[in-house]
Amino acid sequence: MMRITVSFLPSELLPKPLGAVAPDGQDSGVLPATAIVIDVLRATSVVSAALANGAKRILTFADLEEARSHAMGLRDQQEAVLLCGERNCQPILGFDLGNSPAEYDRETVQGKTLCLTTTNGTKALQAAQPFEKILTASFTNAAAVVAALPHSNQPIHIICAGTDGSITGEDTLLAGRIVDACCKSFGAKIDNDSAEIARRYWLQDEQGQSLAERLRQSQGGRNLDRLGFGADIQRCAASDTINVVPQVTARSPMEIAMMR
Repeated sequence: MMRITVSFLPSELLPKPLGAVAPDGQDSGVLPATAIVIDVLRATSVVSAALANGAKRILTFADLEEARSHAMGLRDQQEAVLLCGERNCQPILGFDLGNSPAEYDRETVQGKTLCLTTTNGTKALQAAQPFEKILTASFTNAAAVVAALPHSNQPIHIICAGTDGSITGEDTLLAGRIVDACCKSFGAKIDNDSAEIARRYWLQDEQGQSLAERLRQSQGGRNLDRLGFGADIQRCAASDTINVVPQVTARSPMEIAMMR
């Protein structure tokens, strides 16, 4: 039976995720489970858009200067690279792209390697390092990610990025949607209270509000609106418009490519 848990913040995984010892009792440092990393507004939505539009791979970095240095090294090797990301929602001076899904169109990203650093999302990916398999999810590709899960009998652990160490409604909503889908489609067993809380939050009828409206009222949504990036909320709320499953394929640096 599929088992599913949720962490509302990456810090909940430290120093070691729940169940990090293998079933045989040996602590290998690798958790035999699948992590799904979520940063709805906007990092994992950008990852989905970039891969759907033909990006070769996405290298993710928690540190800005590390991303810049790695991109320069790849360019020295004549690789087509875009330096991408944000700090506190704002584009970074000297970077090629910011953190809006609209920037990652096919003409811009096809066939290229992206070096991506963001305030919260890429740090959440780093926190997922102990997991044997790591996927990323957004509302835009949620159905594709859920459909890919039965191929593994591993426990599922959803990791929400949050914002600056605070739990956010937008990530909780998506976590709840995935938990609910796994329960209904696969008979998944909810293994912690956070997963049940997220599911109930997703299933709440917020007076008939659209998903975009619920995202707009979240902490991340309010931040984007305040800074003039409100249009990205609608883009990130475009449920199931992308049929790709991003998967971490290398760890140093952390590389994301389309699941094959």
